[in-house]
Amino acid sequence: MEVQQVEEIVQSEDCCLQYVATKSERLVYKWRIRNFSDQRIPTSTPFYTFMQEQGSNLPTAVRWKVRLIPVDIDVSENEVVSAQVFINSDPSQAFKVAISIAILDNNRQEVYKIGSSIYYLGREKVSDGGGTTPSYKGVLLPCQELMAHRQTLLVNNCLTLIVKLRFTLTRSSMDGSSDDFLNPPSSLSNDLSEALKISDFTDMTIVCDKKEFHCHKFILAARSEVFAAMLRHEFLEKQNSRVDVKEIDAETMDLLLYYIYTGQVQDFNKVSVVDLFKAADRYRLEDLKHICEEELIERVEASNAADILSLAHKYNAQPLKTFALKMISRNVEEVMRTPGWKELIQTDQTLLMEAFDSLARYNTELKNKIGNS
Repeated sequence: MEVQQVEEIVQSEDCCLQYVATKSERLVYKWRIRNFSDQRIPTSTPFYTFMQEQGSNLPTAVRWKVRLIPVDIDVSENEVVSAQVFINSDPSQAFKVAISIAILDNNRQEVYKIGSSIYYLGREKVSDGGGTTPSYKGVLLPCQELMAHRQTLLVNNCLTLIVKLRFTLTRSSMDGSSDDFLNPPSSLSNDLSEALKISDFTDMTIVCDKKEFHCHKFILAARSEVFAAMLRHEFLEKQNSRVDVKEIDAETMDLLLYYIYTGQVQDFNKVSVVDLFKAADRYRLEDLKHICEEELIERVEASNAADILSLAHKYNAQPLKTFALKMISRNVEEVMRTPGWKELIQTDQTLLMEAFDSLARYNTELKNKIGNS
C-alpha cells in the first residue's frame, strides 16, 4: 500500500479556515483463488489507518477496509462481482472521501473502474444499507463476464483490485463556512483561467448555442479522456479542430471549461447544477461530478426527492441516491404528491422497489427506537 500526504494547511487566527488536512492512499489488493467460479464467500482486507493524529490541530485516526464480494446480486437479480469500502472515524467530525476501485488487467491497465464519494457532513452519515459505518459499494462487472475474460483479468489465478482514496477533513470556520478541498486556489489555476479568457495560442473551437469557445487541445485532452479520445482518433472534429456540441448549453459549457482549466467551479448560481452534473458525467470529470453531487445533496428536499433519486440512479451517484431515499422515507406522504414521484411510478419499477425497501427499513428502525425508548 502506498500512502501519500498530499496537503496540510494550518491557518492563522485571522483566516476563516482553521485547517484542511488531505491524504491520498492507493491499495493494491491481490486475491488469489484457484477456482473463482466455486468461490462465493466475501473476503476483506484488515483495517488500515490514516489521518493519524500528528499534533493538536490534526484529527484522530480514521480506519478503512475493502471488502470483495465475488458473487453478489444486483438490483436485476444478476450475479455480479462487487467491492465495498468501509470507513470508521470520529462520529463528530465532517469529512469527504473520494473513492475509486478498478481491476488491474494483464496489461497493467485499470479496467471496470467504479467510484463515488462518501460525504459525512457533520449532520448525518451517508451509508449503504442504513448502517452506522459509512461505506461505498459498487458493481465491478457481471460474474459471467469475469469468467469470459479470465485470461486477462485473473492473471495467474489472481484478481487484482486497485483502490484509491482521497480523504479530506475540514474544520468549520468562525463564521460557519468551510473550505472546499476540491477547489483549492493556486497561481496555476489563475494563469490558466486567464489563458482561457484571452484565447491566445488556441487550436480548437467548441460551439454551443452559436457561441464559440476557443480552447487548447492539450489541456482538454489532459483533463478529459473523452476529449482525448476525440482528438486522438481521426474524427471530423480533429480534422476541422471545431466541435459542435448540441447536448450542452453555452452557460454549462462555460463552467465546464472553466473547471477543466482551473479545477474550480466558478459559480453554481450561474447554471443548473443538474446540467453541470450531467456534463461532468458525459466528459468523465469525476471530481467535478462529485462537487455537483455534494451541492445536490444540500438541495434534496421532499418536493424534488423523487426527481433527484432518478437522476442519482441513472448516473450512479450513490451518496446522492442514499440521501434522496432517506428524504423519501421520512416524507413519504408529501413526496407521493409530487410530479417526480408519479413519473417514477410509471417509468422505473426497479427504482420504485428500492424506494419502498428503504421506507420499510426506515419504519423498522423507527419501531425499534420506539420499542427501546
